[in-house]
Amino acid sequence: MFRRRTSPDESSASTRPGSVADPTGDGATTGKGRPTPTRRAAEAARKARVRPVVDRRESMRRQRQQARAEREKARRAMATGDER
Repeated sequence: MFRRRTSPDESSASTRPGSVADPTGDGATTGKGRPTPTRRAAEAARKARVRPVVDRRESMRRQRQQARAEREKARRAMATGDER
């Protein structure tokens, strides 16, 4: 009733539950390209996204600041030759 269905030498790492098979087969792992944020940074970013705008004046100030940052980013990209 509770015995193994296969012998231990027949089982492999890819047949065990919870194991991840390597689809490329080359053994190299790829990362997400950036480090994991610290808890403090992640919480601050989450709170900044969730926090509602208090009044219209603050809303307009934030929009102007965001537009200014986007224009600066585009200006730097154009200066370096990136046309995105």
